[in-house]
Amino acid sequence: MNPRSDAQNVPGHLGPENPLDASGREPTQWQTLFYELPFIGMAISDPVNRCWVQVNQRLCDILGYTEEELVGRSWIDTTHPDDLPANLELLESLLGGSRDSFRMRKRFIRKDGKAVHTQVDVRAVRRHDGSVDRFLTTIEDITDRIRQETLLQEHARQLEAAQRIGRMGSWVMDVASRDIRWSAETFRIHGFPPGSPAPSLSDAMGMVHPDDRERVAQALEDAVRGTVCEVEYRMIRLGGEQRHLKLRAEPVLERGKPVRVEGTVQDVTELMQALLERDRLTAVLENTTDIVSMADPQGRVFYFNRAGYEVLGLDRGQPLDDVIRHVHPPWAAQLVHDEGIPTAIREGRWLGETAVIGADGQEIPMSQLVMSHRNADGELEYLWTVLRDISDRKRIEQALSRSEQRYTLAARVGRSAAWEMWPLEGKAFSDENLARLLGYELEELGENLAAWMQTIPEETRAAVAEAMQPVIDGRTDTYQVEHPVLRKDGSRGWVRVRGQRVTPPGEEPLRIVGSSLDITDAVHAAEQLRQANQVLEQRVAERTAQLLQANQELEAFSYTVSHDLKAPLRGIDGYSQLLVEDYAEQLDETGRQFVQRIRDGVRIMGDLIGDLLEYSRMERRDMVRDPVAVQTLVQQVLDGYESDVRQQGVCVDISLPAVTLALDPEGMAVVLRNLVGNAIKFSRDSKPPRITIGGELVDGRCRLWVRDNGIGFDMKYHDRVFAMFQRLHRAEEFSGTGVGLALVAKAVHRMGGRVWAQSAPGEGATFYLEFSA
Repeated sequence: MNPRSDAQNVPGHLGPENPLDASGREPTQWQTLFYELPFIGMAISDPVNRCWVQVNQRLCDILGYTEEELVGRSWIDTTHPDDLPANLELLESLLGGSRDSFRMRKRFIRKDGKAVHTQVDVRAVRRHDGSVDRFLTTIEDITDRIRQETLLQEHARQLEAAQRIGRMGSWVMDVASRDIRWSAETFRIHGFPPGSPAPSLSDAMGMVHPDDRERVAQALEDAVRGTVCEVEYRMIRLGGEQRHLKLRAEPVLERGKPVRVEGTVQDVTELMQALLERDRLTAVLENTTDIVSMADPQGRVFYFNRAGYEVLGLDRGQPLDDVIRHVHPPWAAQLVHDEGIPTAIREGRWLGETAVIGADGQEIPMSQLVMSHRNADGELEYLWTVLRDISDRKRIEQALSRSEQRYTLAARVGRSAAWEMWPLEGKAFSDENLARLLGYELEELGENLAAWMQTIPEETRAAVAEAMQPVIDGRTDTYQVEHPVLRKDGSRGWVRVRGQRVTPPGEEPLRIVGSSLDITDAVHAAEQLRQANQVLEQRVAERTAQLLQANQELEAFSYTVSHDLKAPLRGIDGYSQLLVEDYAEQLDETGRQFVQRIRDGVRIMGDLIGDLLEYSRMERRDMVRDPVAVQTLVQQVLDGYESDVRQQGVCVDISLPAVTLALDPEGMAVVLRNLVGNAIKFSRDSKPPRITIGGELVDGRCRLWVRDNGIGFDMKYHDRVFAMFQRLHRAEEFSGTGVGLALVAKAVHRMGGRVWAQSAPGEGATFYLEFSA
C-alpha cells in the first residue's frame, strides 16, 4: 500500500500532518521500506471516534480484512472482549495525559472469527495544546510465538517512522536593553501558554541545557556584532521535558549599526528523533542476520546489506548484474524469476520459500519476501527483497514431522490417543486416534466437549465427572479413571483415562491434557479370566474334596493292610521258629536253608510293614512346634546306636551350634535316626568308618548335615534318593526297605524345612537339613 496515494480518500485523513510525510515531500526510500515491511502491522486511529484512519497491508493480513474494510471501522469491534477493559484503561491514560505511549499484549478477533495474539505499541500524537490528535499504533502478530512456544522464533523488527511536525516561532531582541519579545508560537515551543509575560533574556537562557548555554550565548553575541548565525541546542521546558531547537539570528542595522536582532526558533525534536530512527533502521538493516537487497526494475541489484555479502560470500567490489542466478540454486532462481518478481510487480508483494548458495557452497533454505516500490505516479522505481534463513525451522519441522509420525504410529499400534480439554469453556480437542477408537470421524465430534461426553454411557458420566472434579477445583493436578464408552456402531468399549491440569490454580483458561488408552480387550479378558477362575475354583474344590476323601481312604487302607499283614507274619515267624527248634535234626542242610530264608523274608516283611506304618503315621499325625535342642536330640539318637558304633568301630565327630529350633520332636528324631542309621550302614566297609554330624547358622536359618565316608552314589540318581521304595544298592549288599529316606523327606517337608544330598561314588555322602532358626 502506498502511504500517499490513497491518503486523501481515507475517512478522517489527517491531511498535511500525515505522520509518514510531515513535510509534504515525497517519502524517502528508507521511509517507504520501513512502511512496507510485512512483519509489523501499523495503523493511525482517531481517538474520538475510536476508528482506524490509516492501516498498512500487514495489519490487513493480521486481521484478515481488506484495507477498505478496516478504514473507518471501530477497533473496539476487532478487540477480544477479555482484553478490551485493559486496552481502554491504557487509552484513557493517554487521553488524560498521564503517559504518551504504552505497550501491551492483546488479542484481536479476525474476520474469520479466530483470535490472533499481538503485541501492540500505541503512541499518542498530541496537538500544541497537549490534547491527543491521533494514536499511532504498531501491531505485531505473536500468535505463532505463543502457540509454538518459540520453536520458530521470528526476529521481530519494530520500525518506527519519525514524524516531523514543523513548528517555527519568531523573536526580537533589543541590542541596547537586551529585552526580548516572543511570538505566540515561540511561547508554545518553550512550554508557555500564549499571552504569557515575555521572559527576560536571563530567564530564556536559563531554559537552555547547561551543556549548550555557552554556544547559544556566543551565537547571540555574534548576531549583536552583525553576523548572521545558526545554532542547534537543547531546551528544558518548565515541566522538565527536553526539546531540540534550531535558532537563527540576523542583526538589523540602522546607520550601519545593529539595533536589534531578529530571529526564528524551530522545534526540531521530531526531526532529530526521525533522523535517529533512520540511523537505527540503517543499523538494523546492516546488522540483521536477514539478507536485504534492492534492485532496479530490470533486476540489477544495487544494494546488499552486510549479511548479504557475508552469507553469500560476495565481494563488495563484485558487479551485481544477474546476481539472482548467481546466488540462488537453479530451481530457486527460476521460482524468483517466473513467480516471485512478476507477482511482486503485479500485486505489490510475494512471499515464498527459496534457497541461496552460501559462501561454503551449501544450499541454505530461505523464506523470501519480494516487494515493489512505486512512486506517486504509480511507476515502478525499485524492487527489494528480504531473505531469512529457515534452516533451523526446516530441521525443527522435519523433526516434528518424524516425531508426529512416530507418535501416530505408536498411538495407533498401542490403541491410545492424546487430547486437551477446556472444561469451563466446554471445548475439547483430540487427535484422530481417539475418534478412530470410538468409530467416528474427527469432524463428527468437532471441538465440543458435550459431543465427546455423549460417547460415555449415561450411567457412567457422573462417576467420570466426579473423578475430574478435584482437578477442576485445583485440589489435585492429576486424575485417572477407567470407564466404558459408546462406539458409533452401538458397541461398547473400555478406556483408561489419565489427565493432568496444566493451568495453575486460579489462572484461566483451565486446561487439562491427557491420554485415553483402549483397554477393551483387557477388560474382556479380565472378565473371561474371572469367570474361568470361578469355574476353576469350583473344580479345585470338588477335586480337593475328592482327593481328601481318597487320601483318607488310602490312609485307612494302608493302616488296615499293614496291621492285618502282621498277624499272618507272626504265625509264619512262630511256626518257622518251632520248625527250627523242634525239627532241625530231621531237616537236611537244604531244608534248614529254606527255613532260614523264610525267616529272613518274614523279618524283611516285618521291617517293611513297620516302615509303612511309620510313613502312614507321619502323613496323618499333626506336627507340633516345640523347642528342640539340636545337640541334645542328636546325642539321644547316637545313644540308640551305641552298640553298632562300638561293634563297627565307627568314629563320630560332632560340631553343632548351641541352637534350639521350633520343630516336631518326634518327627525330627525319626529324621536323625534314619540318617545316622544309613551313615553307619553304608560306611561299614571303610577303614575306619567315620560319621560327621555338623551344623551352622546361615542368613537366619539353621543348616545341619550328616556326612559319612561310605560307598556314596552317583548324583545322576539324586532325584530317586528320596523316592518311596527306591534303592541304589542291591539288597544282598545292604539291607533296607527303601522307605527310610522317603520318610526323612516327608518329615522335613512337613516341618517346613528342606533336605538335599551331595555324593560321589566311593567318596561318601552328605545329607543336608535346613530349617528356620
